[in-house]
Amino acid sequence: FNYERLETLGDSVLKFLTSIHVFTENPTKSEGFLTVWKDNIVCNHNLCILSKNNQFNKYLISSNFTTGKKWKSPGFATDKHVGSFRINDKRLSDLVESLLGASYIDGGFTNCLNFLGIINIYKTSIPKSMDIYYQNAYKSILFGSQVDISDYQGLLLALSKALGVADFPTEFYRLFLQSISHPSNINGTGSLQRLEFLGDPVLDFTITEHLF
Repeated sequence: FNYERLETLGDSVLKFLTSIHVFTENPTKSEGFLTVWKDNIVCNHNLCILSKNNQFNKYLISSNFTTGKKWKSPGFATDKHVGSFRINDKRLSDLVESLLGASYIDGGFTNCLNFLGIINIYKTSIPKSMDIYYQNAYKSILFGSQVDISDYQGLLLALSKALGVADFPTEFYRLFLQSISHPSNINGTGSLQRLEFLGDPVLDFTITEHLF
């Protein structure tokens, strides 16, 4: 066995948690800003630095192998001596993701948050539980959404009927309106772009966990 399956899961977990962190830390920033910040955190270069700083490479289990002079294994750079190799930066970044995947399997998001805090990936404090993230995300989503929902009464009644629920809290209706509002809309409902930024890693994680 090897770390590749855990690395795949950890990659999805990392993008999910980082997106929520960036989303809640910047309640007024645009989708473009959030995407750039998130990508800078989860990129291989940054993960490689974190891996080296925490000396994860010391714990990598590997085996010698015999190769021809021209053969190179994907992800490795061969040395002059046949049967030896040095690990490149991509492998070091994969270690961070595989360890995060193992943390998720062992103890869910709580373990993952502890792990990310230990390696100081965000350079800021990290909540101890996902509940705090969810609460902050909800507040962030509703920021600036002060539209009069009575203007959309017909649409909201259709939603309630479709879901089989008689009524929802006003905050949910505002959230729903924001999730279907194009950026061109200027009626105060907010735009779907920030929610789309958040929904993308949620979908990716849900599918990855299911396939795993």
